[in-house]
Amino acid sequence: MDKIRDEIEPLVLAEFEVSPESTIERIRIGNINKTYFIYQGEKQYILQELNPIFNPAIHYDIVSVTEHLSAHGFLTPHIQKTRQNELWFTDSKGHVWRMYDYIVGHIHSRAPSPEICFEAGHLAGRFHTCLSRLEYQFQSNRLGVHDFNRHLSHLKSVIETHKRHDAYDDVASLANKIIAKSEELESHIDGDKHIAHGDLKLNNFVFSDEGKALCLIDLDTLGPMDLLFELGDAFRSWCNPQGENAEDSEFDLDCFETGICGYWKSAHSLWKKEDLLRVPMCVERISLELSARYCADALEESYFAWDRENYASAAEHNFQRALGQFHLSESVKGRRVAAEATIKALFVD
Repeated sequence: MDKIRDEIEPLVLAEFEVSPESTIERIRIGNINKTYFIYQGEKQYILQELNPIFNPAIHYDIVSVTEHLSAHGFLTPHIQKTRQNELWFTDSKGHVWRMYDYIVGHIHSRAPSPEICFEAGHLAGRFHTCLSRLEYQFQSNRLGVHDFNRHLSHLKSVIETHKRHDAYDDVASLANKIIAKSEELESHIDGDKHIAHGDLKLNNFVFSDEGKALCLIDLDTLGPMDLLFELGDAFRSWCNPQGENAEDSEFDLDCFETGICGYWKSAHSLWKKEDLLRVPMCVERISLELSARYCADALEESYFAWDRENYASAAEHNFQRALGQFHLSESVKGRRVAAEATIKALFVD
């Protein structure tokens, strides 16, 4: 336990008033920020070292959104200010730290049942509807997150520059399939931008013992975006019960039907029929986009965190994820007609 405490500068712990008697555990969930669980008596917190890909100004955005959500009856994590009344603290190495209160509940990396998808969809819809009434100028905006052509171009470049990598042959073979499939995709038509979570994968929801969706966490990706991308990424995660590491990933129509029904129940006022019907296409598109990104990182080994307990290298793990997302995109393609029929029925009902 002392060894984990030694990973954090004493000034950081002091600034957030973490007592010497507190218990600190490292949490190895998530691909981006370094995260610690703090037990301080009866209170529990999440302490994080922010990944430098994020501008610390995101904390102003997070506070504005969480205050708005709280004012409208939403459970949401809140940033705990430092002793200097700041939203974050910068240590001697220039690393940015922040602390949240901890929301007690369960987190799922994949859907244990379609009912969980209904709950996730219903909460996501309430979240979008509530934030549609927030007037706020975001200080930190993510650019090019779902720029499919940019990610594809990067993959092509990596395939040319990393030919000596041990995994090159397998990765290049998959990359060529991704590139060929990308040429068959229909063009995306940009929709209106709304305030979105930015990363609605299932493990960013906290659920109660009874399976009710309580709140959303991991708020670094908040900002205005096309809600089609938001839902495409969400259903990519919710409707793949096999999990991201499974090579034989499949798009589960039961999870999609319950998830989209839950979302529609709380967010129907935000959508037109012709827009919502494009959600399955976006699921296919973003699955392929992620496959391209994982594929590139299998050779670069520079961005995504990887599971050191179950894989021999970052290349091996990211290649496995790339395969899974590619197969998921193929599965969505084969089931799009049925998914679109589910959406059409929502408007009839």
